[in-house]
Amino acid sequence: MDTVGDAFLEWARDGRRTLEERFGILLLVEEVYSRFAHAAGHERPDFSRQRNIRKARSENPAFQPQIVGWQLVFTAAKLGEVTELAFGRVEDRVLRDISFLAFVPGLVSLQLGVLEREDLEGIQHLVALRKLNLTCGEVENYGALALCTELREIEMRCTDPWPDLSVLSELPRLEVLKWHGLVSALESIPALPALRYLRAGSVASYETHLTSSVRNFHSLPEMPLLEHFQGGWIYRLDGVERYPALRFMMVTTYSRNLAPLSALKQLTHLRVSNPRLEGLAEVSACPALLHFALYGERPQDWGVMMDSSSLREAWHFLDYERPVDLGMLRMVMPPWDDIFAVETPRALAPLRLIVRGSTEDPGQNNCDIPTEFPDGPGGWDGNPGMQESEVAWANRRFHDALEAAGFLRLQGVRMDKVDEGPFHIFRNGDVAGLRRMVSITILKTEAISRIPGIVACLRESMAGMLHRWQIYFMCDPEPDADRWDESWRHVSD
Repeated sequence: MDTVGDAFLEWARDGRRTLEERFGILLLVEEVYSRFAHAAGHERPDFSRQRNIRKARSENPAFQPQIVGWQLVFTAAKLGEVTELAFGRVEDRVLRDISFLAFVPGLVSLQLGVLEREDLEGIQHLVALRKLNLTCGEVENYGALALCTELREIEMRCTDPWPDLSVLSELPRLEVLKWHGLVSALESIPALPALRYLRAGSVASYETHLTSSVRNFHSLPEMPLLEHFQGGWIYRLDGVERYPALRFMMVTTYSRNLAPLSALKQLTHLRVSNPRLEGLAEVSACPALLHFALYGERPQDWGVMMDSSSLREAWHFLDYERPVDLGMLRMVMPPWDDIFAVETPRALAPLRLIVRGSTEDPGQNNCDIPTEFPDGPGGWDGNPGMQESEVAWANRRFHDALEAAGFLRLQGVRMDKVDEGPFHIFRNGDVAGLRRMVSITILKTEAISRIPGIVACLRESMAGMLHRWQIYFMCDPEPDADRWDESWRHVSD
């Protein structure tokens, strides 16, 4: 056992440990054991039993941690290998002490589901930490983060009305900040020099968002590299020109016009919620704008958007039930095909059948086409708006090809379209986790017998795409009754 393990055992066995310290030790033991037990030849912990244990202790005011001795020793021996930890699951006792973090200095990723204390004392030991996910109701002092200078990504949920986030300006490598709290709390941060992605929104209800607004973008930190902004209420758009690198923006505002946005020369995706907007002319001046969505009850003159030479996609929702018909504008907009498709389709290679688990060619067990969007130009240089638009375009292309060939009229063949309604566009949260892969479900033997034709149809569509995609088939010749539901269909008459 290494020095860290020995120090942990000595500290954990000290009879002076408080109730909250012992509970932290217990959580660490449970988490490390669940991660390493099976590989070490121990029986894997039963998930249902562990869930019942957590629920029972969350309801027991007289709870006292009981730590199994040999599991404590096992944990101590594995601390040097621990790089990820996740605590604070649903229906568990609240965590109030994180001093045990001093014994996992190699931690790279940490999730603290619910932390109930006024500071983050203990987290300063994690000098290698790169990713932090934190839910805290009472934290006011985030100063302990100052030594976590390797942090790249932080997601925090906070209900405290006056948190001091100024320490975040001391994190030179912080690229992603997802702040679920009062937007006004960001005013305490002077600058975020490396930040590229900012999501800031209130945890309050939609009706009380105004109480968490800031007056304009001058109230926010200096962020010269900011590319993605997804914000709560920004009363006016003045100052948005401070972020010339913005490529994706979703904002709720009361600005009567969108003139400040014309300074954003790299903006490709814009989503605006605005109950007072008086015109759209300024948006057409954004030279790179490809996608524009508006959520607002006032009617608008969309004819001015015909002057845009770049726009490919437009939406206007009066509310969650009433989209505006923009058919005339969409008729004159260039299609996405000139961005996501190729002029000359690739020649189709002969079909290959790869059997997973084959002993003859184990290297072919996994498909060599990456499902995740890559870095660099192939992934639109990390622009999630472009990634989302490509996914929606590809799904429509596959869906339309199957429908035109008549395959979607077969019972048991189903492929859902990507949701492009107002809830998805304006309330779906992060634009992330996208994949270049679509799934198709085929039920019953009759539909399964048509797979060769379906594959040929999809391959023809794929041959005209700029990037390589994967099709995932889920086949079930004898589906359960609850899976035999045709209400999903969107096939035109």
